[in-house]
Amino acid sequence: MKHSSDKKVSSFVIFIRLSKLFKPHWRFIALGIFLSIVTVLSSVSLLALSGWFLASMAVAGVAKTSMNYFTPSAGIRMLALTRAFGRYAERLVNHYATLEILADLRYWFYGKIEPLAPAVLQKYHSGDIFSRIKADIDTLENLYVRIVVPTITALITGSLFVYFISLYDKKLAIIEAFGLLLAGFIIPIILLALSYRTGKETIRVMAKLREYSVDSIQGLGELMIYGATKKQAKKIEELSINLSKMQHKMSIYNAFAQASLMAIVGVCVVLVMIVAVPLIRDAQMPAVNVAMLALFVMASFEAVVGMSQVFGLLPETIAAGRRVFEIVDSKPLVVEPKSPSNKIDNFDIVFDKVYFSYDDAELLKNLSFRLNEGENISIIGRSGIGKSTIVNLISRFYTHDKGEITIGGLPIQSLQSENLREYISVASQQNQIFNKTIRDNLLIAKPDASQEELDEVCKVAYIYDFIKTLPDGFDTWMDELGYNFSGGQKRRLVVARALLKPAKILILDEPGEGLDRETEKKMLRAVFEHKKSTSIVVISHTKIEGIEQLLL
Repeated sequence: MKHSSDKKVSSFVIFIRLSKLFKPHWRFIALGIFLSIVTVLSSVSLLALSGWFLASMAVAGVAKTSMNYFTPSAGIRMLALTRAFGRYAERLVNHYATLEILADLRYWFYGKIEPLAPAVLQKYHSGDIFSRIKADIDTLENLYVRIVVPTITALITGSLFVYFISLYDKKLAIIEAFGLLLAGFIIPIILLALSYRTGKETIRVMAKLREYSVDSIQGLGELMIYGATKKQAKKIEELSINLSKMQHKMSIYNAFAQASLMAIVGVCVVLVMIVAVPLIRDAQMPAVNVAMLALFVMASFEAVVGMSQVFGLLPETIAAGRRVFEIVDSKPLVVEPKSPSNKIDNFDIVFDKVYFSYDDAELLKNLSFRLNEGENISIIGRSGIGKSTIVNLISRFYTHDKGEITIGGLPIQSLQSENLREYISVASQQNQIFNKTIRDNLLIAKPDASQEELDEVCKVAYIYDFIKTLPDGFDTWMDELGYNFSGGQKRRLVVARALLKPAKILILDEPGEGLDRETEKKMLRAVFEHKKSTSIVVISHTKIEGIEQLLL
């Protein structure tokens, strides 16, 4: 019982937190709600007035009496125009607000996960992160346009409808209130209880399906080589079938809600007629009001027609919000100093008895070395011994456990990561290539670089001659992850990109990977010559000639 209560509180807290994210757009949200209310009121009033007008005209015709039809006909035209304008304006405002909210949510989410990279994010599957930033954020649009707006509209217009019909008879008001309450809240709450687990499971399975789909596409070559495509396809098929079953179940719940709504409307109209007829017989109400009241009650359910969707979407929306906040609430492993960074006068790097562990595995133990500004060092050791960890510590992607790391005599933890990284350039081991042109991939390091600068760094990295053989040269498009280039070509492009950034510290993580030994030597000699005044750290499995060696 306690567990269930905790889950409800948790869902409520998530709902409130999501609502706060919409605060910057409150003006558009308020305008959208107002237009929605005006539209519903106009629509119901139009049908009710039309019913009264037609009935009055019929009675006047039978009795052969005259009546003023100009005023009600003018009112009908005005309500028709108001409804049409209100509907158009409501859709326009609400969709604009939704798109603005989604854009801000993605920007907000990206800003929140940026400090978590790479230490925290590497614990998540790339497909899962993509699912949260795309599908889950998209799902959150339901909160405003499909949950908040219909709910507030239903509460306000429903209350007005009950008050209006109470002016004729309290019994009619009770029928109206009970019908709206049953159709707008009781039935949807039953639907929520039935669909809560299914909605949460739908979000989970959709995320899992995206993970497997991303894995299958990115690793299709390996899957084909090892004959594992059928097994992977089978898993995707199983997830797709499960998703289809859950979506079918949700469709049944929604159909039940819609059928219940139609039944409630019919029953309420009949009850209104039963109550109204004696009032007419006793001359307590004009006969023409019967048509007006019947059509009014029938149309008034437009106020709550969207509530079944509200409660149906609520579990998915809360589940998506929970998944988003799960990452957002993660604590960065690197804590930024509260005060601005001190000015760095020089870029001497000192590791003094540094220890570092990750997931209870000790990677660095009592590591000490010094690299003065403008000097070079090669860090050599076998795979998994912690070479790349040194890169992450210098770049402040991780924080060491014990010991001290200083840059320019300042403890590295006293420096703002963003300020520090302005002075550091890294050719990482992952060879991260973006789905852009060669030029665009290089300009990431220096957006205003000239063609001469691009030519120079590519010559140093021994990739210039290859680029010139391409029909489009620097404007050649690179496939996702650079699949249309060899490993060595990608490696040299990454090195060229690192050289382009005007940094004081250059880190080359396995620069010779994918290259033959002779090409690696030539490239490194050219790099050392090109970056004479830069501190260079080379991570390697093998000895690098001409520079100081640090063996791990």
